[in-house]
Amino acid sequence: MFLITFIYLKLQDRKDVAETTWNYIQVVLYNNPGLLALVLILMPLNWGLEAVKWRTLVRPLSGMSFMNAVKGVLTGLSLSFITPHGLGDYFGRVMQVNNPQRGRYIGAIMLGRFCQMVPTLLFGSVGLYYISVTALWIYVSSAVVLGGALLITYLVIRGRMISGIAPSEKLRVRINYYFGIIGMYSAREITAILLVSVLRYIVFAFQFGVILVLFLPEVSLHLNMAGVTWIFLSKSILPTFNFLSDLGVREFSAIYFFEKYHVDIVGVISASLTLWLINVLVPTITGAPLTLKMRLKTR
Repeated sequence: MFLITFIYLKLQDRKDVAETTWNYIQVVLYNNPGLLALVLILMPLNWGLEAVKWRTLVRPLSGMSFMNAVKGVLTGLSLSFITPHGLGDYFGRVMQVNNPQRGRYIGAIMLGRFCQMVPTLLFGSVGLYYISVTALWIYVSSAVVLGGALLITYLVIRGRMISGIAPSEKLRVRINYYFGIIGMYSAREITAILLVSVLRYIVFAFQFGVILVLFLPEVSLHLNMAGVTWIFLSKSILPTFNFLSDLGVREFSAIYFFEKYHVDIVGVISASLTLWLINVLVPTITGAPLTLKMRLKTR
């Protein structure tokens, strides 16, 4: 609610925004078919990399084909579209796993999200620098990334000790059931997951950068990149509770960043909405039939 209010206050003096934004998006995309095609091509690559990561994460407990991994990712995306952040994604993914003990994959999902946060925090320090105009945030972010990497290393090497800190046998069994998978990954698998996470971040950031070039051609390359890293960082940190995935969070972050540099708000919102339409709404619609099939199977 706060984010929607913020956006409304920023736009209250621009009564024409709601009426012109959609037409503006159509005109810009129609006049730039080459760049639009590039953005569209990057969308399946982005989610394909996420499927590769998910396939690697489930490997210690069960095998999974690439297509089933894609189905799990798209199903999770579709369900998360109408549920609070994380819940729908978990149910959608694990329902595509060929293992009745689906609760054991909670640790895998948590590890995957943490690995994706590593490049988000690392590159996000660039955006923080532009927002705060101080290098302190860079050091703080680097420390968080380093600490997280050390935590992963500890969990991998001493993963079996996680349940050892529990005060009761019942609790130890539960902890091992839900998070024991974390100790099953080899250093090579952790490295692979981190590399895929970084590559996916780069693809996603490049995709957003191209969209910003379409709608904000006057923005310099370095400001474009800084804005992308800041928006991705904000989107990952700020909670999402609405039924339209992260819609609103990205727009809030974009306006907050670019208004400092006197960039046209209409262009900012148009670019953000275009990314949401292509990279979230389209794959969500694609995954909707898979969600229906999943519900039919469980009956």
